[in-house]
Amino acid sequence: MALRVDLVNPAWIVTGGDLSDAGERLPAGIRETIRQGATPLATERLSIVRTARGERPGPVGAAAAALEDVLSPDAVDSALNRR
Repeated sequence: MALRVDLVNPAWIVTGGDLSDAGERLPAGIRETIRQGATPLATERLSIVRTARGERPGPVGAAAAALEDVLSPDAVDSALNRR
């Protein structure tokens, strides 16, 4: 995971589902492991947070992504032009 943080340099890592039930110990462990293996520049602004999507973040996120794709301005224009 530290290598991914170095390569992508994300602002956040979001834990969800069963991982969120672990309380603060899991994010603290992830944070420590990443800080040991990643470069300081990649971790200085990194936040590790729990999801706000409830118990089923995967399906909710997938549905939101699909809706954003289907209802994007380009997709709507393309669908209307096919009629």
